[in-house]
Amino acid sequence: KQMGRKRVTEIFPFLIPLRVKQKCFFLGKQMERDENTYSDTIKEERLPYLLFKDKSTMINPNTGMDIIYQYNKVHNLKLAARTMNGVLIKPGECFSYFWLARHAEENGEKYKDGLIDRDDKLVADKGGGICQLTNNLFWIFLHTDMSIVERHNHDILDFPYPEDGVPEGTDATVSDGWQDLIVRNDTDITYQVEIEFDEECMWIAIYADTKPEYEYRVLAKNGVYYRDGDKVMRRVSLMRDEHDFETGELIKEVHLYDNVCEIGYEVEL
Repeated sequence: KQMGRKRVTEIFPFLIPLRVKQKCFFLGKQMERDENTYSDTIKEERLPYLLFKDKSTMINPNTGMDIIYQYNKVHNLKLAARTMNGVLIKPGECFSYFWLARHAEENGEKYKDGLIDRDDKLVADKGGGICQLTNNLFWIFLHTDMSIVERHNHDILDFPYPEDGVPEGTDATVSDGWQDLIVRNDTDITYQVEIEFDEECMWIAIYADTKPEYEYRVLAKNGVYYRDGDKVMRRVSLMRDEHDFETGELIKEVHLYDNVCEIGYEVEL
């Protein structure tokens, strides 16, 4: 985006839904023709080896916006989760959030207005809040040997996550037609995603059909807040401990990546 120039959808916001549909249509056609095989096999029975499972509270009262958007988010999370709960990620396949979630509204239910970040502003729009699902998907994928193909962190964190949310620097935002979450299974293991809900929390787990060699524990380390001009930034290093799956013995620690984002709420420096 060039300084001083506005997109057509900024001038005419009512065109945004049409633009999103257009982008999704062309992205779907592109994915149908590319060299990847995208996971779409759903299996109700769970694979035998649980690799990692975690939860996150769904209602976040710290957004500064009407709480109705949090309840709408819960609806959106459940709608999207139905398209991928139990999905198998077979050797050579790619898991794509977009590829699966594009079918979410085909059963007649529709996304509701939730919170999204648009042009660096927190606003309410259809399907908002879905990033809580992709955050948690990315978090469980970090506990496997799958390769991250596409992941986008939030440029700005507008409000703090719940204490049981994903650790700092492990978020993964998506935007229909523009940004996706994609992982590729370059192993000989078949993985499976499980998504469940109780009254307060969303639970996401990753299973495997073969006993793995390692158990992974991912940690956010060396987190620091700092000023960059008039912005408050946060940098954190993501590390992964590899433990023997049988004995729990620490084998090695691996640096995964450094994550940098702007903080849009008050923090102590």
